[in-house]
Amino acid sequence: MLYVLAKAENTEEFYTKLPSAYEVFGRYIRLLRSGNVPIEELTIRKRLSQNPDEYRHMALHTIAANQLAKEGAPPNAGESVNYIITNNRSKLPSRRVLALELCEDKTKYDDEAYVNLLTSAVDTILIPFGSHSIPRSHPIPSHEEA
Repeated sequence: MLYVLAKAENTEEFYTKLPSAYEVFGRYIRLLRSGNVPIEELTIRKRLSQNPDEYRHMALHTIAANQLAKEGAPPNAGESVNYIITNNRSKLPSRRVLALELCEDKTKYDDEAYVNLLTSAVDTILIPFGSHSIPRSHPIPSHEEA
């Protein structure tokens, strides 16, 4: 999307390039929903501000840090944790993410969680321009369209 929009030389061109940018967005949504994105490309990296056992809330990066600690490799405050979102809506926090080091070839990602992250990023880019990521003329593709 940024590559498409960066080609605009003025405001008018920027707005005429939005439909093409939305099409790029839709392609990435379909790709995410296909389940064919390598997990290495979806890795989220967060730096720990505390040791894993010092966190009070189970944020995604703290869950991954605790997984590593249980495996005997606890990360320390100041270090980064890499993880994949596997089931963001799970009632069991330990199933929401998986530390990248614990992923296997069969590890599946939560496509809707990544669609939501992508949509949020696109909104962050486009809202200042009076636009948003889901115009009526270019809706997010559904699972059936993916």
